[in-house]
Amino acid sequence: MALTFASICLLTAISAGAIAWSFKDGVHRRIMRDIAWLDGIRLKFDPVVRDSKKTVLKFYAIQCIVVLPILNFTIPVPGLGVVFWLGLWILPQKYADFKWNKRLLKIDEQLPQAIRKFSALTGAGMSSADALRQLAAETPMPIQMEFRVMNREWDMGADLNAVVESAANRLELESFRLFASVVCMNNRLGGDLVKALGELSASLGGLIEMRREVRAATAEGRANVYGLLVGPPLMLFIIAFIDKEAVYQFLTTPFGWSILGPAMVMTIGGFLWARKIANIEV
Repeated sequence: MALTFASICLLTAISAGAIAWSFKDGVHRRIMRDIAWLDGIRLKFDPVVRDSKKTVLKFYAIQCIVVLPILNFTIPVPGLGVVFWLGLWILPQKYADFKWNKRLLKIDEQLPQAIRKFSALTGAGMSSADALRQLAAETPMPIQMEFRVMNREWDMGADLNAVVESAANRLELESFRLFASVVCMNNRLGGDLVKALGELSASLGGLIEMRREVRAATAEGRANVYGLLVGPPLMLFIIAFIDKEAVYQFLTTPFGWSILGPAMVMTIGGFLWARKIANIEV
C-alpha cells in the first residue's frame, strides 16, 4: 500500500513537472504574478516589506508534490481529484479576501471610538499630527496599525492631508473617507473640527448598531445561501465513495454532462440570486 502510494506520488510529481516545463513561460509569468499579489496582500496587513518568493514556491511545490498525488490516490473517480486540485488554487486568494474583509469590518467598528478620541485630543489643544501619533499608541488593533502607517508616512515628510487620503484610499471604507474628508477640509479651510468629528462619530456609531441588527436578523438566511452552494458538490464527493461507477458514468458520459451542466448553472445562479437577497446593505 505504501509502495503504491509512493509510486503514485512520484509519477504524479513527474507528470506535473513535465507539464510545467512544457509551459514554463506561462508558469513563470503566473509565479511572478502570484509573488506580486502576495507582496501586495502582505503590505495591506503589515507595512513591513517581506520576500514572498519562497512562500509562493513552497505553495507550488506542496500543491504539485503532495496535494495532487493524495487527491488522485484517495478519490476513487478518475479525474475528480484533478478537478478538486484545480479548485484549491483559488483558496489562498479567497482566504486573503476573507481575512481582509474581516479586518475592514473590525476597523469600521473601531473607527467611531477612534474619532471620539481624536476629537478629544484636538479639543485639548493637540495638533492633528500629534493626535494621530497618540492614536497610534493607544487604539486597539487592527486600527492601530493604520494609524502607525499614517504616522510613519508623516515622519517621512508627507503632508498630513496626503497621509490621511492615502489611508482612505488603501482601506476603501466609506466611514474612513468621511473622517479623512473632515480632517482635510479643516486643514484647508479651518472650522470647528471638534464639533464636526463629534457629530461624525455619533452618526457612524448609530450606523454600526443598525448594521449589527441587520446582520443578526439575516444570519440564518446567509448561512442557508452558502449551504446551497456547498451542498451539491459535497454530496457528489460522498456518493463517489459509495458508488464509484455511477459517479464515473455521471462525469464521463454525454448523458451525465447533460445533467451536470444545467445543475451547475442552476446551483451557481441560485446562489448568486439568494446571496443578493440576503446581503442587505446598510
